Amino acid sequence: MVQYHESMTPRSGDSYTVERYESDKVSDGAGSWRHTEIRLLPENPDFAPIILRDVRDDEFHVLAEVVEVFVTS
Repeated sequence: MVQYHESMTPRSGDSYTVERYESDKVSDGAGSWRHTEIRLLPENPDFAPIILRDVRDDEFHVLAEVVEVFVTS
């Protein structure tokens, strides 16, 4: 689950979304890094990915992530 301080989901206008997360990062040369692009990829093919470029750290927060799915029968 991701929160972006701007409205990022054209389909709903919300600041929150649940998508697959991918990103490109660059090093600052001093042991730190920054995002150059963040891609939020929906599982549903009817929806387009959300692409965020040059997002500041204080604009974007990953609130939760799915680590593992348990299936019981």
